[in-house]
Amino acid sequence: MSKNKNASAAHMRGFGYAGACDDNEFEDWLSEKPMRQQEWEQYLSVLQNGPRKSEFDPKDMNTPWVHSPFFGRLLAENDLSGDKAELVREFHENGLIKIDLRETICDGTAEKLIEELAEGYDDPVRIQDAWRSNEKVKQIALFPKILDTLELIYGRDAVPFQTLNFRVGTEQAGHTDTIHFDSLPHRFMCGVWVGLENIDENNGPLFYYPGSHLLPIYDFFDVGREGSRNPDESSAAYAVYVDFIDQLMSAHGLQKETLTVEKGEAVIWSANVIHGGSPILEEGRSRHSQVTHYYFKDCRYFTPLQSNWHKADVLYRDIVNIRTDEVVPNAYLPAPAPTPGPQPIGKRRALKVLLGLAQ
Repeated sequence: MSKNKNASAAHMRGFGYAGACDDNEFEDWLSEKPMRQQEWEQYLSVLQNGPRKSEFDPKDMNTPWVHSPFFGRLLAENDLSGDKAELVREFHENGLIKIDLRETICDGTAEKLIEELAEGYDDPVRIQDAWRSNEKVKQIALFPKILDTLELIYGRDAVPFQTLNFRVGTEQAGHTDTIHFDSLPHRFMCGVWVGLENIDENNGPLFYYPGSHLLPIYDFFDVGREGSRNPDESSAAYAVYVDFIDQLMSAHGLQKETLTVEKGEAVIWSANVIHGGSPILEEGRSRHSQVTHYYFKDCRYFTPLQSNWHKADVLYRDIVNIRTDEVVPNAYLPAPAPTPGPQPIGKRRALKVLLGLAQ
């Protein structure tokens, strides 16, 4: 009999399985992806034996727990409800999830925001950082359901630092956000895209490649180019990079998926997932939406396409937290505890120190 037979429904749900609680169907689901079977074994081991005692604790890894090689163990230790476990697993495997904000967005907020921003488009496609002047843009960036979901997935406080409001589709080539925004530790960054109207196949929907976030992080150095703060040089290198990304997807056999989104749905994607904008098939159609980019607390924040690690030339970012309107300090690892100051000692101990008999 398989070791997976007779797994309880609670265990299946806690592992992020949403199908019928039938042993055979569960085994078929596990076999769809090799990582699932390995993670299930980690998960069961924690449930049966408790957390493993060792010098190294997987929770100490400098990576989002959802991207950890010990994901199965951490999932068991977090003891999430079925719905949360399913959400986290989907993000772990695909690098992208949808959440429903329709109750909040569809109360007239979307229409009012579109109207308020109508005269603010100096760029034909987008407005950057409208949160500074428009309270509704800031409100969307700070929706509690978004922040709660991000902090569940990443295990750290989210730091919203940039908004982009679009009136039409970008038709942007496939790329990762890590070429634009990265962090130390890596992968503590993500994007959240909120539909302010219905997005279908004809008005330039997003596309992405499920599972592409599991690939290594690539920058200009990897494609034989250098980062540059010269716009012409950077644009030339970026053209090589996006061609590389296109060929990379073919080399790994990853399949593009188009994301149709209803007004009020939000899409959360991992920083390293390949995504872009589909062609606008119906000329003149709008595609009103808002993207907010988030870093996470206790990281160093930098711009890869303007950096060259091999030359120790890194453009660190002074980001402003939209929550507080304050600059976020760059940090890496928790700060060490302060060294205690000198302590008074008695005369007898002082004499021993002088004679080398004590320290």
